[in-house]
Amino acid sequence: MIKAVLAGVLTGVVLLGCGGGGGGDGVATGTSSSGTSSTDASSTGSTSSNTQASSGTVSSIPVTKGDSYTYRRTDTTISNSSTTTYDWTREFTAVNSDGSLTYNETFSNGSIDGSSFNVSADGSIASTSSIGSSAASCTYSGVNASSVAPYAVGQSWNNAWTRTCGTSVWTGTNKGSIVGQEQVTVPAGTFNAYKEVYTATTQQTSPASPTIYITSYTCWRDVVLGQRVKCEWTSASTTAGSTTQTPVFSTVYELSNYIAQASTTSVLSASRFAGAWTGSFSGTDSGTCSNLSISTSGAISGTCVGNQSGTFSVSGTVDSQGAATFSSGTTSNGAQFTGQFASSTAAGGTWSAGAGWTGNWTISHK
Repeated sequence: MIKAVLAGVLTGVVLLGCGGGGGGDGVATGTSSSGTSSTDASSTGSTSSNTQASSGTVSSIPVTKGDSYTYRRTDTTISNSSTTTYDWTREFTAVNSDGSLTYNETFSNGSIDGSSFNVSADGSIASTSSIGSSAASCTYSGVNASSVAPYAVGQSWNNAWTRTCGTSVWTGTNKGSIVGQEQVTVPAGTFNAYKEVYTATTQQTSPASPTIYITSYTCWRDVVLGQRVKCEWTSASTTAGSTTQTPVFSTVYELSNYIAQASTTSVLSASRFAGAWTGSFSGTDSGTCSNLSISTSGAISGTCVGNQSGTFSVSGTVDSQGAATFSSGTTSNGAQFTGQFASSTAAGGTWSAGAGWTGNWTISHK
């Protein structure tokens, strides 16, 4: 009866070198509560510093639960010049009074699973986990943030940290500064941005590896949003005592759309929902959907398996506001699904079909 689907490698080097997730910056909260003005002592007793400039600061708007930023990213493997382009979205899911927060990162590339990040009040990532999991898959000690609010030309940092994921341990340093202020144009618009230049050095210490990764970044952070709007970096490998560096990969990403609830300049797009999804439906018929996809243009497609209807396919769309309409078959012999994306990671609604069949559906981003 139902002919419908409920629609719907980041390496350790990139993650650690960025001090964050897919975006390369870690936190970018835009709130003064996450800023530090003197030397910070990490949880391991090591010392890291983030020195604020004494003048020239511009107050950025506060980040709010539900804010999201979507970027178009291109990774290039230097050895063969092969490129991979995809979108990734960061959505803030909790903002606490002490300056700590949580955000999810999801990807249009179905081969990259989404992750959740817990960020401490000092702007450092404390732990990460897969979306939908309550157990931390990686934990951090030390300070892994780059620039922190309030941002200003002249701010500098020199931080050190450790990342532990099971038996895998990485250590790294992050040193740089905000060197100026420039206008930068990206798909989401033209922004007046702070220019950040820094270098991250990382090495796997358990199991021990002799390879050292050195990644050089140049990023632009909008002075009002407090978020990065563009970033580019190149990573090279070397070993201790060597004077030779071998280029490994380069990356560039640019802001394509965003929702900033404290701003009146948000740019909406369905691309924030892009990627692989999974879900289920219930009611007159029930079943699961494990092969769902949403394109960067908002096209929904995939397959489901119903207890009564067997395997079936659906197609449809989600618009920039998150309103979804998709169906199986035709209006007369298929099922119609409508609903709303509550976030970049979850959606739900109702379905109906002939002969009075009805029910509910939910899906979540992988």
